[in-house]
Amino acid sequence: MRRELLDVLRCPFCGGPCEVYGHAHRTLPEVVVHGVLGCACCAYPIVDGVPIMKTSDDLSDAIRAIERGAIDDARALVTDLPERDRATLRAPFASFADAVTSLLPDGEGDYYVRRFGDPTFIVADGIARAVARVVGPSSAGRRFVDVCSGCGHLARTLDTLRSHDAPPVMALDASFWRLQVMRRFIAPDADAICMDANLALPLASHSASLAICNDAFSYVWSKRALSADMQRLVHPQGAVVLTHVHSMYGENATAGNTLAPSAYLALLDRPARLFDDARLRDERVRAQVVDLETPLTVDVGPDVVSIVASNDPRVFEEHVLPDPLVHGVLRVNPLYLVTADDDRLQLELSFPSAHYAEEFRAARAYLPATLTIPRRWLERTHWNDVDVLALRRSSILLDVPESYV
Repeated sequence: MRRELLDVLRCPFCGGPCEVYGHAHRTLPEVVVHGVLGCACCAYPIVDGVPIMKTSDDLSDAIRAIERGAIDDARALVTDLPERDRATLRAPFASFADAVTSLLPDGEGDYYVRRFGDPTFIVADGIARAVARVVGPSSAGRRFVDVCSGCGHLARTLDTLRSHDAPPVMALDASFWRLQVMRRFIAPDADAICMDANLALPLASHSASLAICNDAFSYVWSKRALSADMQRLVHPQGAVVLTHVHSMYGENATAGNTLAPSAYLALLDRPARLFDDARLRDERVRAQVVDLETPLTVDVGPDVVSIVASNDPRVFEEHVLPDPLVHGVLRVNPLYLVTADDDRLQLELSFPSAHYAEEFRAARAYLPATLTIPRRWLERTHWNDVDVLALRRSSILLDVPESYV
Protein backbone atom coordinates (compact mmCIF):
# COMPACT_ATOMS: atom_id res chain seq x y z
CA MET A 1 0.00 0.00 0.00
CA ARG A 2 1.41 3.36 -0.99
CA ARG A 3 1.65 5.66 2.03
CA GLU A 4 0.16 8.49 -0.02
CA LEU A 5 -3.08 6.50 -0.01
CA LEU A 6 -3.53 7.53 3.63
CA ASP A 7 -4.52 10.99 2.36
CA VAL A 8 -7.78 9.59 0.97
CA LEU A 9 -8.45 6.43 3.02
CA ARG A 10 -11.46 6.69 5.32
CA CYS A 11 -12.97 4.14 7.68
CA PRO A 12 -16.20 2.65 6.22
CA PHE A 13 -17.80 2.73 9.68
CA CYS A 14 -16.87 6.04 11.32
CA GLY A 15 -15.65 7.91 8.25
CA GLY A 16 -12.49 8.98 10.02
CA PRO A 17 -8.97 9.14 8.58
CA CYS A 18 -6.66 6.17 8.95
CA GLU A 19 -3.05 5.71 9.92
CA VAL A 20 -0.57 2.86 10.00
CA TYR A 21 0.07 1.67 13.53
CA GLY A 22 3.64 1.86 14.78
CA HIS A 23 3.97 -1.91 15.05
CA ALA A 24 3.51 -2.51 11.34
CA HIS A 25 5.49 -5.63 10.56
CA ARG A 26 7.08 -4.65 7.29
CA THR A 27 7.20 -1.17 5.82
CA LEU A 28 9.31 0.66 3.27
CA PRO A 29 9.78 4.44 3.04
CA GLU A 30 6.84 4.87 0.65
CA VAL A 31 5.06 1.51 0.90
CA VAL A 32 3.48 -0.63 3.62
CA VAL A 33 3.72 -4.29 2.63
CA HIS A 34 2.32 -5.88 5.80
CA GLY A 35 0.92 -3.92 8.71
CA VAL A 36 -2.10 -2.71 10.63
CA LEU A 37 -4.27 0.20 9.61
CA GLY A 38 -6.35 1.97 12.21
CA CYS A 39 -8.83 4.78 12.81
CA ALA A 40 -10.80 5.96 15.86
CA CYS A 41 -13.04 2.88 15.86
CA CYS A 42 -11.43 -0.05 14.02
CA ALA A 43 -8.23 -1.76 12.98
CA TYR A 44 -7.66 -3.41 9.62
CA PRO A 45 -4.91 -5.73 8.34
CA ILE A 46 -2.64 -4.83 5.45
CA VAL A 47 -1.40 -7.99 3.72
CA ASP A 48 0.81 -8.07 0.64
CA GLY A 49 0.20 -4.35 0.19
CA VAL A 50 -3.62 -4.56 0.24
CA PRO A 51 -5.59 -2.96 3.09
CA ILE A 52 -8.57 -5.16 4.00
CA MET A 53 -11.19 -2.74 5.28
CA LYS A 54 -13.78 -5.17 6.55
CA THR A 55 -14.36 -6.77 9.95
CA SER A 56 -14.65 -10.40 10.99
CA ASP A 57 -13.13 -12.77 13.55
CA ASP A 58 -10.68 -14.04 10.92
CA LEU A 59 -9.51 -10.50 10.15
CA SER A 60 -9.01 -9.80 13.86
CA ASP A 61 -6.90 -12.96 14.02
CA ALA A 62 -4.98 -11.75 10.95
CA ILE A 63 -4.12 -8.50 12.75
CA ARG A 64 -2.72 -10.46 15.68
CA ALA A 65 -0.75 -12.66 13.29
CA ILE A 66 0.78 -9.58 11.63
CA GLU A 67 1.70 -8.13 15.02
CA ARG A 68 3.67 -11.25 15.90
CA GLY A 69 5.25 -11.46 12.44
CA ALA A 70 3.34 -14.55 11.26
CA ILE A 71 2.62 -13.26 7.77
CA ASP A 72 1.81 -16.65 6.25
CA ASP A 73 -0.84 -17.14 8.95
CA ALA A 74 -2.27 -13.68 8.22
CA ARG A 75 -2.31 -14.37 4.51
CA ALA A 76 -4.21 -17.62 5.03
CA LEU A 77 -6.79 -15.84 7.19
CA VAL A 78 -7.53 -13.07 4.67
CA THR A 79 -7.44 -15.10 1.46
CA ASP A 80 -11.02 -15.90 0.53
CA LEU A 81 -10.28 -19.29 -1.02
CA PRO A 82 -10.67 -22.88 0.17
CA GLU A 83 -7.64 -24.02 2.13
CA ARG A 84 -6.46 -26.29 -0.70
CA ASP A 85 -6.28 -23.29 -3.05
CA ARG A 86 -4.45 -20.81 -0.83
CA ALA A 87 -1.02 -22.14 -1.71
CA THR A 88 -2.09 -22.28 -5.34
CA LEU A 89 -2.56 -18.51 -5.34
CA ARG A 90 1.18 -18.00 -4.77
CA ALA A 91 2.28 -20.58 -7.33
CA PRO A 92 4.56 -19.35 -10.16
CA PHE A 93 1.84 -19.19 -12.80
CA ALA A 94 2.99 -18.28 -16.28
CA SER A 95 -0.20 -16.42 -17.12
CA PHE A 96 -3.43 -14.94 -15.83
CA ALA A 97 -5.37 -17.67 -17.62
CA ASP A 98 -3.39 -20.36 -15.81
CA ALA A 99 -4.09 -18.70 -12.46
CA VAL A 100 -7.83 -18.19 -12.75
CA THR A 101 -8.56 -21.54 -14.35
CA SER A 102 -6.61 -23.24 -11.55
CA LEU A 103 -8.41 -21.28 -8.85
CA LEU A 104 -11.82 -21.31 -10.57
CA PRO A 105 -12.13 -24.59 -12.51
CA ASP A 106 -15.72 -23.77 -13.44
CA GLY A 107 -17.68 -21.22 -15.45
CA GLU A 108 -16.31 -18.26 -13.52
CA GLY A 109 -12.78 -19.03 -14.68
CA ASP A 110 -14.00 -19.13 -18.29
CA TYR A 111 -15.63 -15.75 -17.75
CA TYR A 112 -12.49 -14.05 -16.47
CA VAL A 113 -10.20 -15.43 -19.20
CA ARG A 114 -12.56 -14.19 -21.93
CA ARG A 115 -13.42 -10.91 -20.22
CA PHE A 116 -11.62 -8.46 -22.53
CA GLY A 117 -13.62 -9.56 -25.58
CA ASP A 118 -17.06 -10.26 -24.17
CA PRO A 119 -20.12 -8.09 -24.94
CA THR A 120 -20.43 -6.62 -21.45
CA PHE A 121 -16.82 -5.43 -21.38
CA ILE A 122 -17.07 -3.80 -24.81
CA VAL A 123 -19.84 -1.53 -23.51
CA ALA A 124 -18.14 -0.70 -20.20
CA ASP A 125 -14.79 -0.06 -21.87
CA GLY A 126 -16.43 2.25 -24.41
CA ILE A 127 -18.33 4.28 -21.81
CA ALA A 128 -15.22 4.55 -19.64
CA ARG A 129 -13.19 5.86 -22.58
CA ALA A 130 -15.88 8.37 -23.54
CA VAL A 131 -16.52 9.72 -20.04
CA ALA A 132 -12.89 9.79 -18.90
CA ARG A 133 -11.96 12.06 -21.81
CA VAL A 134 -14.37 14.65 -20.39
CA VAL A 135 -14.02 14.41 -16.61
CA GLY A 136 -10.43 13.18 -16.28
CA PRO A 137 -8.27 16.04 -17.56
CA SER A 138 -10.38 18.66 -15.75
CA SER A 139 -9.96 16.93 -12.40
CA ALA A 140 -6.19 16.57 -11.98
CA GLY A 141 -5.28 15.03 -8.66
CA ARG A 142 -8.47 12.97 -8.44
CA ARG A 143 -8.75 9.28 -9.13
CA PHE A 144 -10.54 6.93 -11.44
CA VAL A 145 -12.20 4.33 -9.17
CA ASP A 146 -13.31 0.86 -10.26
CA VAL A 147 -15.94 -0.31 -7.76
CA CYS A 148 -16.36 -4.11 -7.50
CA SER A 149 -13.37 -4.49 -9.81
CA GLY A 150 -13.05 -8.27 -9.84
CA CYS A 151 -9.70 -9.17 -11.41
CA GLY A 152 -9.21 -5.62 -12.71
CA HIS A 153 -9.98 -5.76 -16.43
CA LEU A 154 -11.70 -2.36 -16.40
CA ALA A 155 -9.13 -0.99 -13.97
CA ARG A 156 -6.57 -1.65 -16.70
CA THR A 157 -8.61 0.42 -19.15
CA LEU A 158 -8.87 3.25 -16.61
CA ASP A 159 -5.13 3.10 -15.99
CA THR A 160 -4.44 3.69 -19.68
CA LEU A 161 -6.78 6.71 -19.64
CA ARG A 162 -5.47 8.66 -16.66
CA SER A 163 -3.24 11.65 -17.20
CA HIS A 164 0.43 11.38 -16.30
CA ASP A 165 0.01 13.61 -13.24
CA ALA A 166 -3.07 11.82 -11.89
CA PRO A 167 -2.83 9.40 -8.95
CA PRO A 168 -3.11 5.66 -9.63
CA VAL A 169 -6.41 4.03 -10.43
CA MET A 170 -8.20 2.63 -7.40
CA ALA A 171 -9.65 -0.90 -7.55
CA LEU A 172 -12.15 -1.85 -4.85
CA ASP A 173 -13.35 -5.42 -4.43
CA ALA A 174 -14.54 -7.80 -1.72
CA SER A 175 -12.15 -10.55 -2.84
CA PHE A 176 -8.56 -10.36 -1.62
CA TRP A 177 -7.33 -13.01 -4.04
CA ARG A 178 -8.88 -11.34 -7.09
CA LEU A 179 -7.10 -8.10 -6.18
CA GLN A 180 -3.85 -10.03 -5.85
CA VAL A 181 -4.31 -11.56 -9.30
CA MET A 182 -5.11 -8.10 -10.68
CA ARG A 183 -1.90 -6.62 -9.28
CA ARG A 184 0.15 -9.53 -10.55
CA PHE A 185 -1.18 -9.82 -14.10
CA ILE A 186 -3.73 -7.18 -15.15
CA ALA A 187 -3.20 -3.74 -13.58
CA PRO A 188 0.01 -3.80 -11.52
CA ASP A 189 0.08 -0.01 -11.06
CA ALA A 190 -3.41 0.19 -9.56
CA ASP A 191 -4.02 0.75 -5.86
CA ALA A 192 -6.23 -1.93 -4.31
CA ILE A 193 -8.55 -2.01 -1.32
CA CYS A 194 -10.42 -5.11 -0.19
CA MET A 195 -13.84 -3.95 1.01
CA ASP A 196 -17.57 -4.72 1.18
CA ALA A 197 -19.72 -2.79 -1.31
CA ASN A 198 -22.62 -3.00 1.12
CA LEU A 199 -20.68 -0.71 3.47
CA ALA A 200 -19.52 2.85 2.88
CA LEU A 201 -16.70 3.17 0.35
CA PRO A 202 -13.44 3.65 2.27
CA LEU A 203 -12.35 6.81 0.45
CA ALA A 204 -12.66 10.54 1.08
CA SER A 205 -15.43 12.63 -0.45
CA HIS A 206 -14.62 14.24 -3.81
CA SER A 207 -11.40 12.22 -4.14
CA ALA A 208 -12.44 10.77 -7.54
CA SER A 209 -13.29 12.23 -10.92
CA LEU A 210 -14.90 8.99 -12.15
CA ALA A 211 -16.39 6.08 -10.22
CA ILE A 212 -17.62 3.14 -12.28
CA CYS A 213 -19.23 -0.15 -11.28
CA ASN A 214 -19.36 -2.69 -14.09
CA ASP A 215 -21.44 -5.88 -14.12
CA ALA A 216 -21.78 -5.89 -10.33
CA PHE A 217 -24.39 -3.34 -9.22
CA SER A 218 -27.23 -5.82 -9.82
CA TYR A 219 -25.75 -8.13 -7.18
CA VAL A 220 -25.22 -5.53 -4.45
CA TRP A 221 -28.01 -5.61 -1.88
CA SER A 222 -27.55 -2.04 -0.58
CA LYS A 223 -28.04 -0.32 -3.92
CA ARG A 224 -29.27 2.94 -2.45
CA ALA A 225 -26.29 3.19 -0.11
CA LEU A 226 -23.73 2.28 -2.79
CA SER A 227 -25.09 4.71 -5.38
CA ALA A 228 -25.18 7.51 -2.80
CA ASP A 229 -21.64 6.76 -1.72
CA MET A 230 -20.32 6.68 -5.28
CA GLN A 231 -21.82 10.15 -5.71
CA ARG A 232 -20.20 11.31 -2.47
CA LEU A 233 -16.88 9.99 -3.69
CA VAL A 234 -16.97 11.85 -7.01
CA HIS A 235 -16.18 15.53 -7.44
CA PRO A 236 -19.24 17.63 -8.50
CA GLN A 237 -17.90 17.89 -12.07
CA GLY A 238 -17.03 14.21 -12.26
CA ALA A 239 -19.16 11.23 -13.26
CA VAL A 240 -20.76 8.15 -11.73
CA VAL A 241 -21.25 5.23 -14.11
CA LEU A 242 -23.15 1.96 -13.64
CA THR A 243 -22.66 -0.43 -16.56
CA HIS A 244 -24.29 -3.75 -17.45
CA VAL A 245 -27.09 -3.44 -14.91
CA HIS A 246 -29.74 -6.17 -15.18
CA SER A 247 -33.36 -5.14 -15.65
CA MET A 248 -36.09 -6.83 -13.65
CA TYR A 249 -38.06 -7.09 -16.90
CA GLY A 250 -35.29 -8.82 -18.83
CA GLU A 251 -33.97 -12.34 -19.28
CA ASN A 252 -30.61 -12.74 -17.53
CA ALA A 253 -28.81 -16.00 -16.83
CA THR A 254 -27.44 -14.64 -13.53
CA ALA A 255 -29.81 -11.80 -12.76
CA GLY A 256 -28.94 -10.85 -9.16
CA ASN A 257 -31.25 -8.53 -7.20
CA THR A 258 -32.79 -6.55 -10.03
CA LEU A 259 -34.85 -3.36 -10.27
CA ALA A 260 -36.73 -1.65 -13.07
CA PRO A 261 -34.45 0.58 -15.18
CA SER A 262 -36.30 3.69 -13.98
CA ALA A 263 -35.73 2.62 -10.36
CA TYR A 264 -31.98 2.40 -10.97
CA LEU A 265 -32.07 5.86 -12.53
CA ALA A 266 -33.90 7.27 -9.52
CA LEU A 267 -30.95 6.31 -7.28
CA LEU A 268 -28.81 9.07 -8.83
CA ASP A 269 -29.15 12.67 -7.60
CA ARG A 270 -27.07 14.40 -10.26
CA PRO A 271 -28.30 14.56 -13.89
CA ALA A 272 -28.38 11.00 -15.20
CA ARG A 273 -29.34 9.11 -18.34
CA LEU A 274 -30.21 5.52 -19.04
CA PHE A 275 -28.87 3.62 -22.06
CA ASP A 276 -29.59 0.35 -23.84
CA ASP A 277 -26.46 -1.81 -23.68
CA ALA A 278 -27.26 -3.60 -26.94
CA ARG A 279 -27.34 -0.30 -28.85
CA LEU A 280 -24.13 0.92 -27.24
CA ARG A 281 -22.38 -2.36 -28.05
CA ASP A 282 -23.45 -2.41 -31.69
CA GLU A 283 -22.43 1.23 -32.27
CA ARG A 284 -19.07 0.72 -30.56
CA VAL A 285 -18.20 -2.30 -32.70
CA ARG A 286 -19.54 -0.84 -35.95
CA ALA A 287 -18.22 2.72 -35.78
CA GLN A 288 -16.25 3.22 -32.54
CA VAL A 289 -19.04 5.55 -31.40
CA VAL A 290 -20.41 5.86 -27.86
CA ASP A 291 -23.64 7.83 -28.09
CA LEU A 292 -24.43 9.23 -24.64
CA GLU A 293 -26.74 11.84 -26.13
CA THR A 294 -29.65 9.49 -26.90
CA PRO A 295 -31.10 8.01 -23.69
CA LEU A 296 -33.42 5.08 -23.22
CA THR A 297 -36.90 6.32 -22.30
CA VAL A 298 -38.82 3.08 -21.63
CA ASP A 299 -38.62 0.57 -18.81
CA VAL A 300 -39.73 -2.61 -20.54
CA GLY A 301 -37.47 -3.69 -23.37
CA PRO A 302 -33.74 -4.11 -22.79
CA ASP A 303 -32.45 -6.95 -20.65
CA VAL A 304 -29.45 -4.87 -19.63
CA VAL A 305 -28.90 -1.13 -19.25
CA SER A 306 -26.14 1.31 -18.33
CA ILE A 307 -26.46 4.59 -16.42
CA VAL A 308 -24.25 7.67 -16.60
CA ALA A 309 -24.63 10.55 -14.13
CA SER A 310 -22.75 13.85 -14.31
CA ASN A 311 -23.20 17.59 -13.85
CA ASP A 312 -20.98 18.16 -16.88
CA PRO A 313 -23.19 18.40 -20.01
CA ARG A 314 -20.24 17.46 -22.24
CA VAL A 315 -20.55 13.91 -20.96
CA PHE A 316 -23.93 13.56 -22.67
CA GLU A 317 -22.74 13.85 -26.24
CA GLU A 318 -21.92 11.46 -29.05
CA HIS A 319 -18.30 10.42 -28.60
CA VAL A 320 -16.20 9.12 -31.50
CA LEU A 321 -13.41 7.10 -29.94
CA PRO A 322 -9.90 7.13 -31.38
CA ASP A 323 -8.14 3.82 -31.85
CA PRO A 324 -6.24 3.31 -28.58
CA LEU A 325 -2.57 2.49 -28.40
CA VAL A 326 -1.64 -1.11 -27.66
CA HIS A 327 -0.49 -1.16 -24.04
CA GLY A 328 0.31 -4.87 -23.87
CA VAL A 329 0.37 -7.32 -26.76
CA LEU A 330 -2.14 -8.28 -29.44
CA ARG A 331 -3.64 -11.73 -29.06
CA VAL A 332 -6.52 -13.56 -30.69
CA ASN A 333 -9.73 -13.33 -28.67
CA PRO A 334 -9.81 -16.45 -26.42
CA LEU A 335 -13.29 -17.22 -27.73
CA TYR A 336 -11.54 -18.58 -30.83
CA LEU A 337 -9.84 -21.90 -31.28
CA VAL A 338 -6.68 -21.18 -33.27
CA THR A 339 -5.03 -23.58 -35.69
CA ALA A 340 -1.71 -22.60 -37.25
CA ASP A 341 -1.26 -23.36 -40.93
CA ASP A 342 2.18 -22.24 -42.18
CA ASP A 343 1.97 -18.45 -42.21
CA ARG A 344 -1.75 -18.24 -41.51
CA LEU A 345 -4.01 -18.72 -38.48
CA GLN A 346 -7.39 -20.44 -38.78
CA LEU A 347 -9.88 -19.08 -36.22
CA GLU A 348 -13.05 -20.89 -35.18
CA LEU A 349 -15.49 -19.36 -32.69
CA SER A 350 -15.90 -21.72 -29.74
CA PHE A 351 -17.72 -21.07 -26.47
CA PRO A 352 -16.35 -22.86 -23.40
CA SER A 353 -19.75 -24.12 -22.23
CA ALA A 354 -23.43 -24.08 -23.08
CA HIS A 355 -24.04 -21.73 -20.14
CA TYR A 356 -21.43 -19.28 -21.41
CA ALA A 357 -22.80 -19.51 -24.95
CA GLU A 358 -26.25 -18.57 -23.69
CA GLU A 359 -25.18 -15.76 -21.34
CA PHE A 360 -22.81 -14.17 -23.88
CA ARG A 361 -24.64 -15.05 -27.07
CA ALA A 362 -24.44 -11.39 -28.15
CA ALA A 363 -20.77 -12.05 -29.04
CA ARG A 364 -22.01 -13.74 -32.22
CA ALA A 365 -23.17 -10.31 -33.43
CA TYR A 366 -19.58 -9.09 -33.88
CA LEU A 367 -17.41 -12.22 -33.92
CA PRO A 368 -17.57 -14.23 -37.18
CA ALA A 369 -17.87 -18.00 -36.83
CA THR A 370 -14.63 -18.59 -38.77
CA LEU A 371 -11.92 -16.55 -40.42
CA THR A 372 -8.31 -16.78 -41.50
CA ILE A 373 -5.66 -14.17 -40.81
CA PRO A 374 -1.93 -13.88 -41.56
CA ARG A 375 0.22 -14.89 -38.62
CA ARG A 376 2.33 -11.75 -39.10
CA TRP A 377 -0.60 -9.52 -38.05
CA LEU A 378 0.17 -10.40 -34.44
CA GLU A 379 3.67 -8.98 -34.78
CA ARG A 380 4.28 -5.53 -33.31
CA THR A 381 5.28 -4.03 -36.68
CA HIS A 382 1.74 -4.64 -38.02
CA TRP A 383 -0.34 -3.45 -35.07
CA ASN A 384 -1.30 -0.19 -36.79
CA ASP A 385 -2.10 -1.70 -40.17
CA VAL A 386 -5.59 -0.89 -41.41
CA ASP A 387 -6.63 -4.56 -41.47
CA VAL A 388 -5.33 -5.16 -37.95
CA LEU A 389 -7.12 -2.07 -36.63
CA ALA A 390 -10.37 -3.45 -38.08
CA LEU A 391 -9.87 -6.71 -36.20
CA ARG A 392 -9.15 -4.80 -32.99
CA ARG A 393 -12.34 -2.73 -33.35
CA SER A 394 -14.41 -5.88 -33.64
CA SER A 395 -12.60 -7.58 -30.71
CA ILE A 396 -11.21 -10.39 -32.85
CA LEU A 397 -7.75 -9.21 -31.79
CA LEU A 398 -7.39 -7.93 -28.22
CA ASP A 399 -4.86 -5.75 -26.43
CA VAL A 400 -4.01 -7.82 -23.35
CA PRO A 401 -1.21 -7.86 -20.75
CA GLU A 402 1.84 -9.82 -21.82
CA SER A 403 1.22 -12.59 -19.28
CA TYR A 404 -2.51 -12.88 -19.94
CA VAL A 405 -2.79 -16.16 -21.87
